[in-house]
Amino acid sequence: MGGWHRRAASAASGLRSLGADADAAEPLNEPTASHGTDRDPAPVGTGRVTPRTVGTLFRHTWHHADAMFDDAARLGEVVRYSYPANPGQTVVISNPAHVRALLTANPRFADTAARLYPIRPVVGRSSVLTSVGPWHAHQRDLLLPRFHGVSLAGHRAALETATDRALSTLPIGTARLARIAESVALDVILTSLLGPREQLTDAETHLRGVSEFLLWASGRHIARVAQMVNSPWRDAQLLNRPPMWLWRRNLRHVISERRRSPDPGDDVLGLLLRAHAPDGSALTDAEISDELLTLLLGGHETTGNAVAWTFERLTRHRRAYHAVRDAALAGEDDVVQSAVLESLRSRPVVPYITRELMVPWRFGDHIVPAGTVAEISVLLLHHRDDLYPRPFAFTPERFHDARPAPFTLLPFGGGHRRCLGAPLANAEITYLVREILRRTELRTHDRPGEPARHRNVTMVPAAGARVQVLSVR
Repeated sequence: MGGWHRRAASAASGLRSLGADADAAEPLNEPTASHGTDRDPAPVGTGRVTPRTVGTLFRHTWHHADAMFDDAARLGEVVRYSYPANPGQTVVISNPAHVRALLTANPRFADTAARLYPIRPVVGRSSVLTSVGPWHAHQRDLLLPRFHGVSLAGHRAALETATDRALSTLPIGTARLARIAESVALDVILTSLLGPREQLTDAETHLRGVSEFLLWASGRHIARVAQMVNSPWRDAQLLNRPPMWLWRRNLRHVISERRRSPDPGDDVLGLLLRAHAPDGSALTDAEISDELLTLLLGGHETTGNAVAWTFERLTRHRRAYHAVRDAALAGEDDVVQSAVLESLRSRPVVPYITRELMVPWRFGDHIVPAGTVAEISVLLLHHRDDLYPRPFAFTPERFHDARPAPFTLLPFGGGHRRCLGAPLANAEITYLVREILRRTELRTHDRPGEPARHRNVTMVPAAGARVQVLSVR
């Protein structure tokens, strides 16, 4: 079969609900001071996988998505994993009723498993991505207005300028759209974080150049160790730290300069400099640095790869490519948006969401103990036969007349941890896809789909969404 990404368009995933009883999901008691006490109900249900042989360990480490598709089709929509090198257990779920219950639960019953994020050693513990509890709620309330509503208009000029710059220098021939789209998204997020380029001080201009260089250099480094980061050898996370040291050093200079300024600015850095912690104290340099680094990395890589996956899909589906390109030329953004949604469904950039169960939970006929890590497989959820018929087909038309029901399409996460920049990211992705369609002509073909490569918490095209550019306008 050659991997899940090469399954035939007519293939079924074998994932579907087994009825109302299977949809049940709830916490079973109140949190206690400790996990896994004798009072926890005994685990019940089937569907346990315990990789022990070298072959199964290799498959679950290096071909995790293929293993999950096969295990879920064989064992059901709740699969419990016990890894020899990992204490406790992981339960993988893909039933939308289970997903809804988990994402809408009070964090006292299921909180984010941020301590296990492979990216945490890179960005620190104080950011909105990696923090938990009241500090996370405070950070989210602080930043949310910046990425919603009228603030989106402020990103428009940066997006248009960056897109025009990227496409005007696009060469005829082979191009990697992931790199091009990431460079556009990088300009936009840097503008949001540090202000428009023409308003930057000398120190900030230096930071922009250094950080951009470091981002690409460290990105190649992180890609090389990402598979190790997702493996039992988790000390490999430490290898991600050195490239960020120079970013933090330069950022400290910028923060210091801004603190001395009578006007810290109206960008995100200025917002953080004016902000206060819940106890009324100013945010520390380390807290500001963690936040900016998280927003920088998360604000460009996911957006760029969502655009890249969209064209990886479109160029392999000739009829869809020409239909969506014609729509882009005609100004029919709803058709372009449908293609983006179908790409985000079939190739979610963030393929899983994790929660740590603070109490025992019921998922269908499974009861799992407190301390279990629950992994919502966005990839499996998006390929359920009962939600998306012919799930391995690329069919933008499925989103033409209807938008998906809640908790059935999760490209930006969900619940109280949903991506802060989701509205901005969606606007950027749709704009970039439309402009690339309008201003270029790409070669279509029928080669197999690009494999996915896992890079920290994201799933990216292994070859960077390589396309053949026939012309640029």
